[in-house]
Amino acid sequence: MLDVVRVTSEQDYQEALRIRRLVFVEEQGVPAALEVAGEYERKATYFLVSLHGQAIGTGRFRMAGPTVKFERIATLKEARGQGAAAALMRVMQAEAARELPRHLRYMHAQDSAVPFYHKLGWRAVGEPFSEAGIGHRIMVLAPATRSDFEALLCWSEPGAIPAAVLAEIAG
Repeated sequence: MLDVVRVTSEQDYQEALRIRRLVFVEEQGVPAALEVAGEYERKATYFLVSLHGQAIGTGRFRMAGPTVKFERIATLKEARGQGAAAALMRVMQAEAARELPRHLRYMHAQDSAVPFYHKLGWRAVGEPFSEAGIGHRIMVLAPATRSDFEALLCWSEPGAIPAAVLAEIAG
């Protein structure tokens, strides 16, 4: 059985770091110094997803101005394809919407994960780019209604989100 919990203990935080190290550093070759970004580590809200009591995935989000940035979504290689990442994302999306309803939800998604996030309602915007030597796309999860979309804080904070990206989202 899959279980998604918000990280509240140092032990769970260390478990999230272990999963990230295995996926990003060891599997994907991301330099460890880039994977753990000091200033953001303790400002984020972390989650773990477990299968039969074993942690198999993690993710986090953090407020960044008028946005909520989803980051470090990772599932252990041997646990992929069992719905863990989808369960994790559903919980994270719901928590972000509840806690920060007027913040635009976005992420830098690896190219290989874009189809997965698209199935969850995310939309790729802007041009592809490289981060840590891996192709990425900006993805957004816009509110379901036009009135909620127009109530987002990003509209009242010029420059917080590139105008071209906002125009593409609004289009």
